[in-house]
Amino acid sequence: MKHGLLIRHDLPFISRGSVYSISEAGVSELAGKGECYARPIDHLKSIDGQGRLHHSLDLNEIHLALKRTGTLVYWTPETEIRSRNDLTTAGYWKYYDAVVVVRLAGQDRKFALEYERTPKAARQYLSVRQRIEQETSIAHFLYLMPNYDLLWFVADKLSECNRPVHFGLLKDFLQLTLALPVRRNGSPVSMTLISVLTHGQVVQKTGTLWENSAV
Repeated sequence: MKHGLLIRHDLPFISRGSVYSISEAGVSELAGKGECYARPIDHLKSIDGQGRLHHSLDLNEIHLALKRTGTLVYWTPETEIRSRNDLTTAGYWKYYDAVVVVRLAGQDRKFALEYERTPKAARQYLSVRQRIEQETSIAHFLYLMPNYDLLWFVADKLSECNRPVHFGLLKDFLQLTLALPVRRNGSPVSMTLISVLTHGQVVQKTGTLWENSAV
């Protein structure tokens, strides 16, 4: 802040204290250090900006919850995904909120994470479905929602997707993380996220780590 690289925003609708964004000078500094697609948070005081800000803060809570499990290998944020998609030929089919790699039962498990804080227009989910179906680099897709009504809405729109997409509640994830109960599109059966990622392999939690329980 002293050198103008960060901007502090005291926003009355945020209950978590001050929020900081990167200034133009900060963006330039980060770009020179190799940061992918560095950009400031614009228009924090607009209605749209407020929604993006809440979305970003909730994503940060998801990221921290995963780090606390001790299983997180890598978290690729949307900024890096956009950079890779727009500037290289090795990107993904969609701008996911994050691509996550966790280590379970001695193996790295990757999944695409989407946090749907508010619903899109119904017609937009057809494009979402098509992009997920075209994805070749990711096998698992997790959608988190803040309430059950929105979960039902999004799950209904993606019910005919021919790739397995799983849905869960944000509050449950923050409490249970990988033990989160999820439901797959088109199925009423609930199972844990860790079971989905390990294809049913038995895994138990030891301390802060999840480990293979088989001898």
